[in-house]
Amino acid sequence: MDKKNLNLLIGKMQKKDLLEVIGKMAMVSDAEEILLNYCKNDQTLSNKKIIYEKQLLNHWHIAYGIIDDANSYGGCSYEDEELACDELYEMESILKEHDISWKIRKEILDEMLEQIIYDNSSFNDILFDIIYNEICQNDNEYLYLADLLSKHNGKYYKKIAASIYFQRGNDKKFLEIQKENLEYASDYIKLAKYYQKNKEIDKALKIAWDGLSKCDSRLDEIYKFLFDYYTKKDDEAMLWELYNKGKNKRFSLDYITELMYNYFEKQNDISNQKKMLLNLINISSRNDIGKWYKKCKNELNASEWEKEKDQILAKVKNTNIHLYLDICLENENTKEVLDYLLKTTNRRSFSNIDSGHRYSKKLSKFYPNEILELYWKEVRAFVNMGKRKNYSHAVNVLKEIKTIMSNNDQKDDWKMMFRELKEEHSRKRLFMEALNALK
Repeated sequence: MDKKNLNLLIGKMQKKDLLEVIGKMAMVSDAEEILLNYCKNDQTLSNKKIIYEKQLLNHWHIAYGIIDDANSYGGCSYEDEELACDELYEMESILKEHDISWKIRKEILDEMLEQIIYDNSSFNDILFDIIYNEICQNDNEYLYLADLLSKHNGKYYKKIAASIYFQRGNDKKFLEIQKENLEYASDYIKLAKYYQKNKEIDKALKIAWDGLSKCDSRLDEIYKFLFDYYTKKDDEAMLWELYNKGKNKRFSLDYITELMYNYFEKQNDISNQKKMLLNLINISSRNDIGKWYKKCKNELNASEWEKEKDQILAKVKNTNIHLYLDICLENENTKEVLDYLLKTTNRRSFSNIDSGHRYSKKLSKFYPNEILELYWKEVRAFVNMGKRKNYSHAVNVLKEIKTIMSNNDQKDDWKMMFRELKEEHSRKRLFMEALNALK
C-alpha cells in the first residue's frame, strides 16, 4: 500500500489505536523484525537495549524450534540445520556487541541446557560454545552454569563444572566433582596438580599412580608428571620403576621410553641411552620410526650397527614400507625395490606404493624393460576403466613410456606399440581426444 492511501486510512488515528495496530501486525515474525530494524535506525531513541534483547529472543525462538525437533527425531534436514546455525550466529553477534540483561541471557541459557541435556540433535557443541563464551559474563553467572552442569549425568559436563569451580576458588566443589569423575589421564593429573599446588605431595603422587593403574587410554600426562617429579628428586630407581610399569600398559610405552632415552642422554649414560633407542625402534609407530632409524644410524658405532642392522631394517619394513624402500634406494639396493614393485603394485589404482611413479621413475634407469612392462600394464588398466580422468592418467604414463623408449633406442618399437594401442581403442572417442596431448 502506498503512502497516500496509508495516510487516508490512518492519518487521523489516535496513538493508542496505532500502537494496537502495530502490535498486532508485529505478531508476525517477519513484520516484527522489520519494525525492530527500523527502530534501531532511530538516532533519537535513548534506550535501544529492548530492541536487541527482543531480536536475540526472536533468533533463539527460531533456532529453538529446529533444535527441539532435531532432538525429538534424532536430526534435521540440511536446510534446517543451516537456518538454525545462522540464527545462532546472529545471537552470538548480538551477545558480543550489545549489553543484554542477565534475565534474558539466563532464560536462554536454561533453555539451551535443556536441549544439550537431551543430547540427540547434533547442536550441542555450538550451543555450549555460546553459553560458555557469550552468555556467561561474570563469576556468578559461571558459577550458576557450574551448578547446573554438576547435576548433568554426563562426565564431560561434570568435569567442565569442576573446572569452573576450580577457576573461581570453590575448592570444595572442585574436589567433590573431580574425585567422582576420574576417567582420563588429564582428569587424574588435574587433581594431582591441585594437590601439588597445595603442598600435598603424597596425595598428588598417589593420584598419579592410581591413574597409571586405572586409565585405559593414553598416559602421556601421567608419565610426564611423575617423570618430572622423580627427575627433580634425582631418583633414578623410581624412574626405572615407572618405566617397568609402563612396559605392562597398552598405551604410551613409546612416550615413557622416549622420556627415558632423553634422560640418559642428558646423564651421558651412553649404554642405557642406546638401550632405550633400540627399544624405541621396536615399538615405533609408522610416523616415528624414521626419526629413530636416523638416530640409530648416527648413534650406534660400526660394530653395533652391523649387529643390529638386520633387525632394525626388518622392523622398518614391517612398519613403514615407504621408508624401507627409500632406504633401499639410498643403499643402491635397487633390485629389492624392483622385486617389491613387480610383486605388489596394483596398477589399477591412483593410490599405491608407487603413486606418482615415486620409485619406478628412478628404477627406469637401471631396469628399463621391467619398468616399461609395468607402465604398459598400467596404461591398459586405466584405458579399460574408461572415464576422462583415467584416460588422462593413461596418457601421462604413455609420455613416460615414450621418454624411456626414446632414451633406450626403441623409437621404432614405441611407434609400433603406440599405433597398436590406438587401433585397439579407436572407438573410445574421449581416449582418442586425450591422445592428442602426445602429438
